[in-house]
Amino acid sequence: MQGGHTAEMFRILRSLPAVEFNSRQYIVADTDHISSGKAVEFESHFNSEAYILKIPRSREVGQSWFTTAFSSIKALFHCISLVFSHSPDILISNGPGTCIPVCLAVYLQKLLRIKHNSIIYVETYARVKSPSLTGKIMYHISDRFLTQWKYEGMSSAEFVGPLI
Repeated sequence: MQGGHTAEMFRILRSLPAVEFNSRQYIVADTDHISSGKAVEFESHFNSEAYILKIPRSREVGQSWFTTAFSSIKALFHCISLVFSHSPDILISNGPGTCIPVCLAVYLQKLLRIKHNSIIYVETYARVKSPSLTGKIMYHISDRFLTQWKYEGMSSAEFVGPLI
């Protein structure tokens, strides 16, 4: 979560009943210092447990697609370890691509029948005409795929309208 995605996520989180989510874990890229600070600031308003967990970024801005494969595999293995040790009940994500390894690790837990958890993906508000690459991937592995705009050919997507 950084920049627009971070702001969007905290707007979404503000709309959720905090009492039902009394223990939250924020997963951010290890090179993203802005989102960590925003999470600490957000959590200062609650009297609950919250953890900030750092993962290697799958792809840095401007990184070649060839080396992205290797950094994504590294991130995936890190996320598998993290998800299996923290075992979330619900994962809410709005991208960006950093979320893919985390979501795949949660999905793996479900496939292996280790835990029945839910993945909720909210496509970013900025994607007006078509889903992002992350959204196109998440459409296939998320339990709920929420969109703020209507897209053709995504029959199981849930149009919820603007959330921000």
